[in-house]
Amino acid sequence: MALPDRGERGPDAPPAAPAGTRQLDETTASLPVSDEAGDLRTFLLLQLQALPFELRAPLVLRDHEGLSNGEVAEALGLSLPATKSRIHRARMQLRVALDEWERS
Repeated sequence: MALPDRGERGPDAPPAAPAGTRQLDETTASLPVSDEAGDLRTFLLLQLQALPFELRAPLVLRDHEGLSNGEVAEALGLSLPATKSRIHRARMQLRVALDEWERS
């Protein structure tokens, strides 16, 4: 299956960014950020990279690439319930790590 263009969003795709905000892409990745924001960004990228591939791949395809859950499932050869579960588990792991980082 060829992956859809980012502009082609299915019915269960995440909503587009609100007006007046910018999506993270190659151009915003190089914008200067405050030290605190830069630390958070670095922390989140490291935590994302630390996720096992079976959790990281569905999360990146869903949240960064904008594929629907069904498209992620098809691209990775997973069932829809397995895809949803992996995305949820990845988000929960990132949330726990972020909570710990905020407390430190």
